[in-house]
Amino acid sequence: MTPRYILGISAGGESGAALFEHGRLVRAVNEERLSRKKMDTDFPLRSIDWCLRSAGLTAADIGRIAYGFSAVQPDGPLFPELFLRLKDYVADAEAMAVILDRLRSEHEVDHGKRQEFFQRTGALFPGVPIHLCPHHDAHRAAAFRTSPFSRALIVTADGRGDYKSLTLSQGERGQAFRELSCAYSWESLGYFYGRMTALAGFTGNRHEGKLTGLAAHGDPQVARDLVERMITLEDNRLRSFPGTWYRPFFSNFSPELLAAAARYRREDLAAAAQWWLERLVTQPLAHWVEQTGVRDICLAGGVFANIKLNQRIRELPGVDNVFVYPNMGDAGICAGAVYDLLGDAAESGPLPHLYLGPVLDPVALAEGLRSRGVAVRQPPDPFAEAVLVLQQGALVGLVQGAGEFGPRALGHRSILASPAYPAIGDTINRRLHRDGFMPLAPVIGAELAAACLRGYREEHLSARHMTMCYDATEALAESAAAIVHVDGTVRPQVVFSRDEPVLHALLARWHGQTGGLALINTSYNMHEEPIVNDHLDVLHAFDQGAVDYLLFPPYFAG
Repeated sequence: MTPRYILGISAGGESGAALFEHGRLVRAVNEERLSRKKMDTDFPLRSIDWCLRSAGLTAADIGRIAYGFSAVQPDGPLFPELFLRLKDYVADAEAMAVILDRLRSEHEVDHGKRQEFFQRTGALFPGVPIHLCPHHDAHRAAAFRTSPFSRALIVTADGRGDYKSLTLSQGERGQAFRELSCAYSWESLGYFYGRMTALAGFTGNRHEGKLTGLAAHGDPQVARDLVERMITLEDNRLRSFPGTWYRPFFSNFSPELLAAAARYRREDLAAAAQWWLERLVTQPLAHWVEQTGVRDICLAGGVFANIKLNQRIRELPGVDNVFVYPNMGDAGICAGAVYDLLGDAAESGPLPHLYLGPVLDPVALAEGLRSRGVAVRQPPDPFAEAVLVLQQGALVGLVQGAGEFGPRALGHRSILASPAYPAIGDTINRRLHRDGFMPLAPVIGAELAAACLRGYREEHLSARHMTMCYDATEALAESAAAIVHVDGTVRPQVVFSRDEPVLHALLARWHGQTGGLALINTSYNMHEEPIVNDHLDVLHAFDQGAVDYLLFPPYFAG
């Protein structure tokens, strides 16, 4: 019998916890939101405590724990398949030395994490059964079980997890997953893109989004020879070249590689990395779409935080629709491990919303603002107040309800601005300490989405989560130039009233009063800090000048 309450835990990478009741995801939060430590990988004690306390539960109420890391069995199928793949590299002594270093490091790190997990979990939940699943199985289950599809190809890709870095599987409701292809941790697209991020002057395993944003400013052919020395395709399967030009780590750069990279502009390094990543993913995926006849695609893993890659996949011939699991990285496998445990017993299908985190206290926020001498009012029409100041070029924080589960702010912890204001991009970048080349994202009411986004259809769920890129229409580019990237694309949030009524109502008022098709939506946080969680975090960023006004219904302040 399936327990009423199941707790999923992620602690191998970005950590967090997810609570399921009767097979349905009801609460989820990542540790960084509570600890205020960006990309926190510590064991998620705060997240677990919040999930239990907010639901009125104790540890005794949890019937099962699920964990999506360090679950490889020595007598399972992985190691025979891994050793078979190693035969393709054994003739290259330098490559084998790098690969063995990768495997040794992975074993040591995962062994320590596994021991900590069992020690911590055993102390918190004595006697509670634990479901362990391989890392990419958790990614795969999360992507498929929360998608709208009954049949799909599922691709998972990240740095590495349980010795794999990519899987491509076929899934169908009521049937077991069938893995069609995989890549191992020394053949990692996550490490490839992370290393290119570092070679462009950013921090690998942290600033990959900056590389994606910068790529549109460069020429991919200039540094093409460099990326092709690192990793390629053979028979629609990834094949890396461990050694001088590529190592499956976010560090350890050879002098030759550093010298070669120094000859290129960072814009051209970024463009080459993006172009090559897109080719390395789309070519084998197109092959499997043709072979299987499956037209719907599910994506999960940190590589698919790359919205330009996701767009390229959506645009492949033969592909009908693409769904990106909203919390695509390791932060999301706290839920994925439970979906793997439950299988078809889980409440499958699209999540009603992603507002699964701690709830903001508007009264406490109002009191904190008043103590700072900020005017706080309860106007009869707060939307009219917000539209007025937005028209004047102000930044408005929209904070309300439960926090979002995932890396995107979707109207509960957001900063809004008018894209028609000429210098708004510079204003936002200066005040939040953002890089100037990074694009700003639009938030668009569902009724206007087709007029703004080329190729958009209502069934594109990922457009609701800011995990998909589109080419902007001329109408959007003319009315909201600040949100269109230099390559003519946008990363939108499309808002339906049933999903988020407050933000939808504000967008309708904005369009009705100004004719504007969209607003800017960026996350409410200072650069290099996690998205705000509670009223204290909101006040902290407000004190640093993140916004001019705050809208937190029924209050308007500023």
